[in-house]
Amino acid sequence: MLAIIRLTSSFATSKMRSSSRCLPLLLLTLLATASAMPKLTEPQDAPFSEIVGLSCSKGSDCGYVPALACIEGKCEYCRPAAHECGDYIGDVAYTCHVVEVLDESTGETETQQGLTSTGDVAQAAYCVEKNLFAPFTYNDLLTTLIAFSCTALGAGGGIGGGGLLVPMYIFGGLNPKHAIPLSKVTIFGSAVAMYAVNFRRKHPCDNQESPSY
Repeated sequence: MLAIIRLTSSFATSKMRSSSRCLPLLLLTLLATASAMPKLTEPQDAPFSEIVGLSCSKGSDCGYVPALACIEGKCEYCRPAAHECGDYIGDVAYTCHVVEVLDESTGETETQQGLTSTGDVAQAAYCVEKNLFAPFTYNDLLTTLIAFSCTALGAGGGIGGGGLLVPMYIFGGLNPKHAIPLSKVTIFGSAVAMYAVNFRRKHPCDNQESPSY
């Protein structure tokens, strides 16, 4: 009985020590997250304020995403409910994202305000690429099939697939800023799948003797 009590006590002590070791790491993570959030600024100093009012003819003239929307020939903050991030009516490849900042005086998260090209105060919001499944479009399905084919060809040819995936993602509508890291993730997923498939397979001639060089 005494041995059980000692064992329980030592186990609890070790758990407390491990918890105390993890606590500083947790606090450091929370501090880094809080410091990474942008701080509340004046409307004239809001993000992308230097781009507001520039002439444009399409969305890409206001920069790669995240970027402002091209509204009536000028780069402006987008409005979440107006669907202004697409280059044409019905284009759902991009969505409007409102800038959330930290108000240091209250410690709460607020919406950053910015100035339009006419000097009016509006929500600071920019265009970003939509989520994968919200909505899932025909273009997403086509790009997925192309990526699957490219990874299969890359695995069979031993080239990895990066040289095929990046241009295919760009043709699918992604910009190079996002196509390159997405190709890395796709190659990693392909490598994991190949490992899972081939891990238990045996060589057909595993009983043969190795050649004596």
